[in-house]
Amino acid sequence: MVNASSGRAATTSTERGLRDAVAALLRATGETQADLAKGIGRDRTQVTRKQGGAGWSIRDLHYLAAHYEMGPADLLRGVDHALACLPERRRAETVGGTQTTIPADQPSAKGKR
Repeated sequence: MVNASSGRAATTSTERGLRDAVAALLRATGETQADLAKGIGRDRTQVTRKQGGAGWSIRDLHYLAAHYEMGPADLLRGVDHALACLPERRRAETVGGTQTTIPADQPSAKGKR
């Protein structure tokens, strides 16, 4: 299927779903696109392009599935399913980053000279 206005192949809901699943798995594992690229034998710019809409190939789908320790079909069944299939040992301790705590008893910098 081709988009009449751009002349490019139209993105399917399956392709969008796979990109969403990969994004969710990156967040859940604490990986960066560079980490994923290394894990599947690609460079970071390729992963960035594929996540940006260039599309993952069937071969990539198999590499992604092996990297995340699940079947290819699990990646295509949606974000919730892919996250449920992710082995516990692959999950980051803190999903999405770290938190900084500022003690309440510290004086603020405002008013100090």
